[in-house]
Amino acid sequence: MSVQLEITAPTTRFGRQGADGVRLLSTINWNHVVQFEAENVTKWILFLHHHEHEEAIYLLRAVVAALVAHIDNRHAQSQAFSILSVYAQANLPKVLMGIFCDPGVLPVSNNGSFKASIAYGQTLLTALRVVLQSSQPSTSDDAGVLQCRQQLVSCSESFFQAMWNRRHLIVTVQAVPDRTVQLPDDYATGSAAIQAEITASMGLMAELNRDIR
Repeated sequence: MSVQLEITAPTTRFGRQGADGVRLLSTINWNHVVQFEAENVTKWILFLHHHEHEEAIYLLRAVVAALVAHIDNRHAQSQAFSILSVYAQANLPKVLMGIFCDPGVLPVSNNGSFKASIAYGQTLLTALRVVLQSSQPSTSDDAGVLQCRQQLVSCSESFFQAMWNRRHLIVTVQAVPDRTVQLPDDYATGSAAIQAEITASMGLMAELNRDIR
């Protein structure tokens, strides 16, 4: 599974311009991009991934924070679903899947690149897991949610193959606390967090596939 990468940076209002007129990546407010320019989020993710820029981590964290905040607040669910609709139209679920399936992300042998880093891999997996949670059958029958669900299920084969290729990172379900329970501090960083995210994502993807059948 491959993704079409963005070679040029999307436009944004939320950052300072350099001498060449181009926005300085380190000055971009990703929370504002996610909130007010959601239609460009996928393009930004692809661009930053292609250039292996650390700002990808901050953008993905902003995406996660926005979805979690809206979905946890029942009174804001309609806004969350509208955001999911924009993300679905921009193919965000499929793009996150494609990036995760990139063999350069979380490889067996870390080559020192940005894509191979624990920090990027963990953040990417968290974003993927939150999108999976947002797309579960019990969440909503909103059109945006259904689109996200369809995109995720269409990537199932590639997803599970990518998981198999990273089986050195996978722990048994019994070794990971229930995802509804507050995780201990040592799950916040490093390989333990990646193992927890992988296990949770596999369970969520399996649930989506069971619902389809």
